[in-house]
Amino acid sequence: MLFRPIISLCMLTALGSLDFSRADAEDGDAPPPPKKKTPGEVQIYFTPPPIEGVITMGIFNSDKKLVRVLHREATGKDFKIGLNGFITKWDGLDDAGAPAPAGKYRVRGWSVGNLKAGGVAFHCNDWARDDGPRHARVLSVKAAGRDEVRMTVRGADGGEAEVGWDLTKKNAQEPGPETPFAVADGKLTIRDAAVELGDGARALAAAPGHGGNVWVIVELADGREVRAYSAAGDFLRRLAYAKGEPLPRQIAGSRWSETVFLLDENDREQRMRALSLTEKDGAPAWKTVYQKRIVFSEKFEDVAGELGRDEPVKAEVAVRVTSRPNPLLQNVKTPVDLMAGIDEAGALLATADGLPLAHVSESKGLKWAVLAREGRSVRMFTGDGAVVEEFALEKPENLMEFDAGEYELRR
Repeated sequence: MLFRPIISLCMLTALGSLDFSRADAEDGDAPPPPKKKTPGEVQIYFTPPPIEGVITMGIFNSDKKLVRVLHREATGKDFKIGLNGFITKWDGLDDAGAPAPAGKYRVRGWSVGNLKAGGVAFHCNDWARDDGPRHARVLSVKAAGRDEVRMTVRGADGGEAEVGWDLTKKNAQEPGPETPFAVADGKLTIRDAAVELGDGARALAAAPGHGGNVWVIVELADGREVRAYSAAGDFLRRLAYAKGEPLPRQIAGSRWSETVFLLDENDREQRMRALSLTEKDGAPAWKTVYQKRIVFSEKFEDVAGELGRDEPVKAEVAVRVTSRPNPLLQNVKTPVDLMAGIDEAGALLATADGLPLAHVSESKGLKWAVLAREGRSVRMFTGDGAVVEEFALEKPENLMEFDAGEYELRR
């Protein structure tokens, strides 16, 4: 999990978020202004607040609408140093690269200090780990030896790879011969003999098991279940699924022990499980010996109840904080509504009027980010469709506003 130790807060795609992905993202590195102004160019002078951190500033029209992000996450080296502060320039263009209309514009911004933003946890994906691959879906599963299984997975970036589990038991038995079987048109045959599945039941997939047994996914009128049949076609046992559970989609079996590998899925989650047949109180019982779960997270609402809280997390369109007092502005404390944003570089904190403040996460390909208040801290949750990341913002108020004045743009 990657994060920068300065700043954060999140963006709401569904509730009203800000997308800062655009081609002029390098404008935070604007070159020092030339000695002579060219037509449509404005030189800007300002004194930054006395707080250690980064600077963001924007150009606002008379309707207080942001027309240009002039600097983002800038430092002193991005400005020319004057007698009374910093000097920069505006080339008269808006964020789309078009000439802004002639008129008066306000230039203001924020200095952002250390907000104490830290990564807290991964959610909704048991495959996720620090700096590891982001598996978004398991596509296929197959047995590969002594209680081993190989899976083809698709990542958040669309690429595919093969991963595996090795659940080998020391007491694994010899596999014995494999029983020939086939599934076609919903029918199961074992050793060329049709197997009676019951009224309305259809075989969807099958796999060889231990001792010549055959594992089968069977579709019923009200769902699906997994069954085991002997080499002679006799029914042995079943694994039932409760209503609402992800249903079996693919199956693989171990020939070394009574273990079955199942890829289960519904419209909200996918799980990859290994189950072994054991005994409980003298009766056969299933035991889950391994499981990896992915909760689909295309939008925040899909996972609000999967974030380790007793109640679903409530995302806020904006979180209001009061900034630190700026001694250059009579120690005024400014209320500010914070939102989240996403761009090509990751997730960032922004003001409600669209001014990006600083990045929190460097995870690429994000689909959404949201803010939620918990006690005195603010939490950010981000999602790329594969993994949900949580960040804690302990001091979101560690910022100071500044006003660089009003300037006239002439054409």
